[in-house]
Amino acid sequence: MDFKSLHIKNFMSFGDQSFLFSGNGLVFIEGANLDTGDSNGAGKSTIFDAISWCLFGLTVRGVKSNDVISRTVGKNCCVTLCLGHGGSDYEIKRFRSDEKFSDRMMFRVDGKMHEGGTRDITQEDLLSRLKIDFDLFRCTVVFAQGDTFNFINETDKRQKEILSKIRRVDFSEQLSGVRDEIKKVGAKTASLESNLAFLRSH
Repeated sequence: MDFKSLHIKNFMSFGDQSFLFSGNGLVFIEGANLDTGDSNGAGKSTIFDAISWCLFGLTVRGVKSNDVISRTVGKNCCVTLCLGHGGSDYEIKRFRSDEKFSDRMMFRVDGKMHEGGTRDITQEDLLSRLKIDFDLFRCTVVFAQGDTFNFINETDKRQKEILSKIRRVDFSEQLSGVRDEIKKVGAKTASLESNLAFLRSH
């Protein structure tokens, strides 16, 4: 995925802010906390939370649904993310307590609008096109400060699931195929050993 731009409105500590990433190469984000004089608490992590929330309805830091709304405004929360993927341009919008769109989610692909009968249907449609989910996003795209997710500490099963998504490989299917091949080789070996024993006896 090639992130091109991000617009945040009434999301957590942001009022109304736009960010342009496309054509800028490697982007360094530096914040300034006017209260403390340093960069801590300036909202840098919120940018990544906004991207994650727009894509999945979840933040990397685990902020609950209604808590993403700006406490100052209390409504009309919206994040718009534009990205490129697979030769197509995507514009994704997610709302929370919006006066016009309520809690809807919608997206455009090359200008064509896509919105299912429910937010979950729209979400599933988007992720099937992007071929990514929240866990894969966390371990391959964004590494957030204080994020407790760690691939090394995951169980063998979870590691296989994540690697399967990354490599686009169904390990269960591959393992089944290997077992079938082992059976075939075993049967062939047994047949050859039987023929060899017969020949030796003569």
